[in-house]
Amino acid sequence: MILRVISPIHIGSGDKLTRIDYLYRNGKVRVIDYEKAWSENERIRKMIEAGRFDPRTASNYYKYEVDAFCKPDRDILEHIKILGKPYIPGSSLKGAVRTALLWKYLRDKGSKVRSIEELKKVEREFFTSNKGDLMRFFLVRDSEPVEIENLGIYETVILTERNGQSLEEKTLGGGRTLKIYTESLKPNTKLEMGVGVNSKEFKELEDWKDKLLEFSRFVLSIDKEFFEKRNDGRFDKILRFIDEIEGKLDSGKVLFRIGFSTGWLWKTVGSLLTKDERLEVAKKLRLSRKFGTDFPKTRRVIVDYERSPKNSRSYKWLPGWLEILE
Repeated sequence: MILRVISPIHIGSGDKLTRIDYLYRNGKVRVIDYEKAWSENERIRKMIEAGRFDPRTASNYYKYEVDAFCKPDRDILEHIKILGKPYIPGSSLKGAVRTALLWKYLRDKGSKVRSIEELKKVEREFFTSNKGDLMRFFLVRDSEPVEIENLGIYETVILTERNGQSLEEKTLGGGRTLKIYTESLKPNTKLEMGVGVNSKEFKELEDWKDKLLEFSRFVLSIDKEFFEKRNDGRFDKILRFIDEIEGKLDSGKVLFRIGFSTGWLWKTVGSLLTKDERLEVAKKLRLSRKFGTDFPKTRRVIVDYERSPKNSRSYKWLPGWLEILE
């Protein structure tokens, strides 16, 4: 199966690049190779020993260099890699399909889940039989790794509801915007992933792509309404992006979201609940410290850094979109 990245996708390795691990210059990020710098340059070795290392002094000693679509000034979350090359774990696709299958099952029954106990019960009901766990018959391998040049550095911000309607960037102390920098697969990157489905054992797996498409269309409509109700002109580009995705889905193309910053609605069956029901469940389960008029009250978006006017922000993508090409 061939996948194409539609918007930047970050799947974390659990590691991060600190400010002394990389150097940003002229739209590129170079990741410093400490071992090489240490062994080949005595001056750098002494600086490291003295605790006053400056990445600029080791700009020629680097493991890899990637495009930066922002100007990072803090930690960068690393994308998962094998032998230095990025890939998408098969578990990411399998998790998305599992959620979509359960969502479709509940929707067709006209049922909803409002507690962890109810969720566990319906999961046993749907996924378990005398043949074993349904998802055992949905086999997915990790994607083939791609070249490091398919990674880019992107800036993500969290938009959160203020005063019932408007969306503002989440801030840190002192009013500074909370910025998240990630290594992410670039749009238009293509990856090959092996998928095997034994639908003879479980008929529920036969049309898994159709169910994934239906799930994506439904949850996207909630995201679209969320931005439309709060749009003051700043989210026109995000809404155009949503319209593009919606158009692809309506034409029968299978698109879905995975990875970092996709959000609660995309990783649960909570989208089947009404807005009031989502708030009720979120409060009951203490899913947030503060609540607005909807749950979730935040969305993460990727900044279009090059086109952001001074003293304002232009938002380009909802992260994590993939398309199944074949």
